[in-house]
Amino acid sequence: MSKMTDYGTMALGHLASQLQRDADRPASLSANDIAATTGLPAPTVSKVLKAFARAKIVVSQRGANGGYTLARNAEDISATEILHALAEPMSLTTCSSSDHNCNLADQCSVTHSWQRINQVIHDALAKVSLADLIDAQRPGVQTFSLGELTNKPNNSNLSA
Repeated sequence: MSKMTDYGTMALGHLASQLQRDADRPASLSANDIAATTGLPAPTVSKVLKAFARAKIVVSQRGANGGYTLARNAEDISATEILHALAEPMSLTTCSSSDHNCNLADQCSVTHSWQRINQVIHDALAKVSLADLIDAQRPGVQTFSLGELTNKPNNSNLSA
């Protein structure tokens, strides 16, 4: 995960947790407020929040009472959406992406395994919500073993 994604997730998590924690708090937080509280650089927070706004994860409001708020409940925002919003590659290797352009793919004996592993990770991230990320100790938060995600009894056997 890139530093930008790490910072973006941290900023988004802070926004979500503040809005969940205090219903009496203003409906939005400014990028500067988030930066000051999290210790992240303000320009970086502004940049990731703009990316989240383009992806319709947050809504920005201008003006004296402006700032950012979640576009929908934290339970309805997946980790994959967050990664896509920040243009984080969703593949571990070049050949595991759906649009790979590897000139060795025809001779490679592990391409399909990497694609399967990548799909398992993608599916797992799709099941993790922003609410799960900010409150991993919350009752009802799902955890998964690799075996559960691959539907295989032996976690080391990823063949289809």
